[in-house]
Amino acid sequence: MSNYLKFKNFHVLNLKGSDEEMGFQHGKLLKEPIQRGPIPYFKKYLPRAFRPLLGEKGAQTVQYLLHQVTGKKLFRSFPEHIQAHMKALAEGAELPLQDIVEAFVLPDLFLWLVSRSNKAQNLLPAPQMGCSTIFAQGQATPEGSMYHARNLDYMGVGHWDQEQCIIFYHPDQSMPYVSVTSAGIPLGGVTAMNEAGLTLAVHQHLSSLNVELGGTPIGVA
Repeated sequence: MSNYLKFKNFHVLNLKGSDEEMGFQHGKLLKEPIQRGPIPYFKKYLPRAFRPLLGEKGAQTVQYLLHQVTGKKLFRSFPEHIQAHMKALAEGAELPLQDIVEAFVLPDLFLWLVSRSNKAQNLLPAPQMGCSTIFAQGQATPEGSMYHARNLDYMGVGHWDQEQCIIFYHPDQSMPYVSVTSAGIPLGGVTAMNEAGLTLAVHQHLSSLNVELGGTPIGVA
């Protein structure tokens, strides 16, 4: 069972059920907005980044090889319930699963590529900043409360905010949570809070020289 409200510049969804069911609800309810949000932007990000160095054909070839070798490996490392969520999201939105996968693994893949680029004298164009955060408590606030705020300065400005979303998730087997996100970005997205009050704000640091692919992917974390 799901509910959907559309306001002037953002969507509010209330999703319930298994991961697969909630993924399908998300895709079905936001089928058109997903086409204008960050999914198509991130799917095409790597060819745009490589085009100045390799030309159109070379950029497309590199993207294909990266996703055949590395992108699919990342996707296979996702837990089964998250893979089911993403497959159902693609089905509900009537998009190829490949589009969702390529967009969803990009944060890990891009960070890995930037790390190697940094070692090779910045061959790959990369943003100079990530997300900014403000944290204040005690005497730093008017009434002594604690404030935690973040700004999504990640690449894709103009696409994230095109179809903003607040999504309330009510999973069958786990704690409810809310995600402040964009159409097509599933699960906790990049900013979220659960029923217990635990907040999540994802940051990527683009200056590292030693990123390796392994462990828990960003999208899963």
